[in-house]
Amino acid sequence: FAKQLPHGLENYLEKCISVFSPQTKKDFLVKFKIAGFHLKLLMLVFDKKDIPQNSLKGFKAIYKAFANKESLINRELNINYDDFIKAMENYVAVTKGIKISNHEIRKLHTEGLVKELINFKKGTRNNLINAALGFIPVNNYLLNDIYKFKDYEVKQIHSKQELIELGHEFGNCLRNYQNYHKALKQKNTYFFVFRSKTKLNNMHSFIAHFGIQDREFKALEVLRKNNDSCSSEERFVMVECLYSLDLINIPGEFYHHYLMKILNTIMSKGIENGINETIENAPKIFATLKKLKKLNRWVYDADTQLITDDISNLIVDSLSNEIGIQHISRTENSNIA
Repeated sequence: FAKQLPHGLENYLEKCISVFSPQTKKDFLVKFKIAGFHLKLLMLVFDKKDIPQNSLKGFKAIYKAFANKESLINRELNINYDDFIKAMENYVAVTKGIKISNHEIRKLHTEGLVKELINFKKGTRNNLINAALGFIPVNNYLLNDIYKFKDYEVKQIHSKQELIELGHEFGNCLRNYQNYHKALKQKNTYFFVFRSKTKLNNMHSFIAHFGIQDREFKALEVLRKNNDSCSSEERFVMVECLYSLDLINIPGEFYHHYLMKILNTIMSKGIENGINETIENAPKIFATLKKLKKLNRWVYDADTQLITDDISNLIVDSLSNEIGIQHISRTENSNIA
């Protein structure tokens, strides 16, 4: 312990020796004997034997990167124990998934850090933390925590450093292309990562860069690792997810695809079955045409987009609510009233 004590902290050697006095509680002494250097130091600073593992983890990282160890222990940690726990929990949270060896992150470890960590709240003024990590403005937050949707864990990217680390993980230019870093702070522009838990049925992890303006969605880039293109199914999952969060309206182009799906089904039948299919789907066709007119759009000459059943059901629900036709059914064919 004495060998690892940096200059300016020699007084902790005396405190260490005093632990072995008869006045020390036995359980404290037993824990102290087997503790590593960092835990010993914290036990002496706060006179506590049980330091949470997460707090110890945060302290180890800060201690390693903090140049002035004497200032860290004697001034930064001149706080009560509860504030220390809060500061370390916040440190672990804001640096999660980020390499502490990163040059800009190393700037974080200087005087004033612990005070900022105690009072840290995303989107508020935190000079050291915001400068090092590059957090997005508070009004750009759409998703605070991980959102589980279908076979994906969905997370919004909240900082420049998080985006850089994601670029390293996915092997793309998010790690060093400044335009992406600037876009992160632009109003109505967002980055989400969709992490696949199964990787089945052509579903993989991907990053979505998109805009939302007045609930209208615009995909800017949606790519897998190494900039591989996403499947149609993955793009549909992205839209469904944002719709389920009540962030967007159903994109207008989806009504095109939905109508073409119905018409293609009808055209695949013989004349008698085709006529019956047309009659049965008349409410859906009418409602979709009415919606397309309202959107000032029309169908494509050819449509190769295979819209999913889940998207179809979202459209049917939307048309039922908006157009007011009561005979549209998600699961059964409907007849005209």
